[in-house]
Amino acid sequence: MKKEKKKKIDYKNITKTWLLAATIAWLLMLALSSVIALGLSADPPTDTDIPGYIITALLTLFFLFIFLYYRLSVGSLEGVNIIELLLNLFVTGLLTIIASSSLIFFLWLIKGSALAENPLLLNLFYHIHIVLVTIFVTKTFFVWKRLVLYQKTKVLAITWQIFEWIIAATLILNFLNLNISDAVFLIVCMIIVFYGLLLSVNAKWVAYLNFNQKLKSIPLILFILIFGAAFFYSIFYQSDQTLHLIKGDFVYAGVDISRKIFIGAVFTFFFIYGISSLLVVLFNLPTSSVFEQKFEEALNFQRLGQSIQLGKDEKQVYDLLLESSIKAVAADTAWVETTNDDYETETIVEKNILLADMYNIKNIIEQSYISSNYQPYCSNNLKKNKYYKGITKSKYNSLLIIPIYTHNQRFGTFVLLKKVKGGFDNNMINITKTYVSQASVSIENLRLISEAIANERYKEELKIADKVQKSLLPDRLISNGKFEIKAFSQAASEVGGDFYDIYSLPKNRFTVVIGDVSGKGTSAAFNMAQMKGIFQSLAQLDLLPDKFMIYANNALSRCLEKSSFITLSFFIIDTGKQTINFASAGHCPALHYDSVKKETNFLQNQGLGLGILRNKKYAEHINNEQFSYKVGDVLLLYTDGITEAKNTKNEEYGYERIKDILDQSHDLSCDQIIKNLSTDLYNFSEDKHPEDDFSILVTKF
Repeated sequence: MKKEKKKKIDYKNITKTWLLAATIAWLLMLALSSVIALGLSADPPTDTDIPGYIITALLTLFFLFIFLYYRLSVGSLEGVNIIELLLNLFVTGLLTIIASSSLIFFLWLIKGSALAENPLLLNLFYHIHIVLVTIFVTKTFFVWKRLVLYQKTKVLAITWQIFEWIIAATLILNFLNLNISDAVFLIVCMIIVFYGLLLSVNAKWVAYLNFNQKLKSIPLILFILIFGAAFFYSIFYQSDQTLHLIKGDFVYAGVDISRKIFIGAVFTFFFIYGISSLLVVLFNLPTSSVFEQKFEEALNFQRLGQSIQLGKDEKQVYDLLLESSIKAVAADTAWVETTNDDYETETIVEKNILLADMYNIKNIIEQSYISSNYQPYCSNNLKKNKYYKGITKSKYNSLLIIPIYTHNQRFGTFVLLKKVKGGFDNNMINITKTYVSQASVSIENLRLISEAIANERYKEELKIADKVQKSLLPDRLISNGKFEIKAFSQAASEVGGDFYDIYSLPKNRFTVVIGDVSGKGTSAAFNMAQMKGIFQSLAQLDLLPDKFMIYANNALSRCLEKSSFITLSFFIIDTGKQTINFASAGHCPALHYDSVKKETNFLQNQGLGLGILRNKKYAEHINNEQFSYKVGDVLLLYTDGITEAKNTKNEEYGYERIKDILDQSHDLSCDQIIKNLSTDLYNFSEDKHPEDDFSILVTKF
C-alpha cells in the first residue's frame, strides 16, 4: 500500500513539474518578446540583439511541456467513461474559447484608442492566445488517443506510439518558420493525414455506447470541432488582423504559431479523427435501438434463466416474463394464467390491464376455439375476427396467445395485447415463444428444487422421528437374573409403529409388552409414542393384564385417530412363582417352548385391538390367561410384519416357519434365536425389503 501511494505521489509531482516548466518557458518567452516588441515599436525602431531562435526555443519548450503534461494527466483518467471524457474536453474547449473571445472583444472595444496600439498589451494578449490554443488542441489530441486505443491491440498500440513520436518530432521543425504552402510543411501534413486516416478507423468505443449516450456524444463532438475550427481560423486567417503585434506596416512574426508545424500537425489530426468519430456515431445511431433491443432481449433471457440462482419464486418469474415480453414486442398489456391438475385457474398475474377488461377478453378466448389449442395463436385484427366478435368494443386490436408447458403438459397461458392492428410479426412471436419457453424451464426447475427441498426437509424430519422412536424403545431390557430377555426391531420405512418395553414391579415381577400400530411411517410412530406413555403410566398401577387393556383402550379412545388401532400383548412375569399372566388385544399369538415337554406351542388368547371398540363393551372382548414356566422355557413375541412378509412369489412367511425356528434354536441364546429368525426371514424374502415393520422379543428362563 505504501509503495502504491508513493507511486501516486510521484506521478502527481511529475505532472506538476511539466506544468511548472511550461509556465516558466511561457513567461520567459513573454518577457523576451515584450522587450523585442518595445524595441520594434520605438521611433525610430531599435534592435534589441535578442536572437529569434531563443524565442522559438522557448515556444518549442512550452509546446513540449504542455504535450507531456496532458500526456500524463489525460492518460491517468482510467475510471472516466467516454461521455464524461468528452464532456470534460467540451468544458475545456468552452472555457478556452470564451477566454479567447473575451480578448478579441476587449480589443474591439478599445479599437482606435492609444491602448489598442500598446505593444505590451497586444503582445500579452497574443501570448495568452497561444496558451489557450495549445491547451485545447493538445488536450483534444490525448482525448482522441484514449478513444483510438479503446479496446486496443498490440499492433494498434505500436502504430499510435509511432504516430506520437512523429508529432513530437515536428517540434524540431518549429525552428523553420515555414509557411503552409512550403513543401516540408505539406509533406509532414500528408504524413499526419495518412496516419490520421489510418487511426480514425479505430472507433470501437462507439459500439459500447447505448442510444442515449450516442445522442449525448453527437453535440459534444460537434461543439469540440466548432471550438477547434474557431481557433484554427483565428490562427491561420486572422493572425495579421487581430492578435498579432502591429506597428505601422511592420508585423513581428517571431512567435507566429501559424508558422509552427507542430500546431498544424496537431490540428490536422484533431479534425480528421473528430469528423470521423462524428460520422461513425451518426451512422450507428439508427441501428442503436435495434442492437439495444437485441441486447435487452438477451439480457432478459439470461435473467429468466438465472431466476433460480437469484432466489426468485414463481410469481417473480411471471413478472419478469411479462416485463421482458412487453418491452421486446412493444405490447400494451399482458397476463399469465396458470391452472392446476384439474384445469382450474390457480394463478393470474397481469400487467397494465384492468381486471374487468382482462376477464372480458379471457371469457371470449375461452369461448373461442383457441381455448383448446395447444399451439401459439396470433390475431392481428381482432375486430374483424369472427371468433372475437365480442371484443369489438375493446381498445385492443392485436392478440397473441402462447401456451406454457412443463413436463410436456400444459399448465398455463400467456396472453399479449396491442392496441394497434397488425401488432405482432413472426419475429415478435418467436421472441415471445423463446421467453415463454425459458420461463417454463425456470418454473419447472423451481418446482423441482421446491420438491427436492421438501424431500430433504422430510428426510430430516424422518431422521429426527427415527431418533425419537429409537429413544422410545429401550436400549436394554431389564432383568433380575432369573431370565434373559432380548429384542430386535426393523421399520419398513425410516420410522415405524412397532413397540415393546419392560417394567419392573414389586415382588420380583415384570411386565412385558409388545404392540403394533396400524399403518406405517410417521403417523404410526406418533401413535406408538402415545402407547409408550400410556404403558409407562398404567404399568405403575400394577394392574392385571385384562384391566391394563381396558384402561389402555379407554385412554387411546380419546387421542387415537378413528381410523387407527393398536394390537398388543401384555405379560406379567412372576419370577418368584414362575408364572406368567397375559392378555392379548388382537396381537399375534406368542410362542412358548416347553423345556419339559420339548415342544413349541402358540399361546392362544382372543382379544380385540385397542381403539377398535371405544366403549364399555370392550371389556367383554378381553380375557386373562395364566400358565407356569420352567427353567429352560422360551417365550417368543413378534409382530405381524414377520408372518405377513412376502417373497417374490407373493407367498407369506406365516406362523409355522417361526415355530420351526424356535424348535431348532431353543437351546441357543436369545440373541442367536433372534439372529436365526431374522436371517431366515430375509432369506425367505430373497433380500426384499420388508413391507411392514417387524419386531422380535425373546425371553429365556
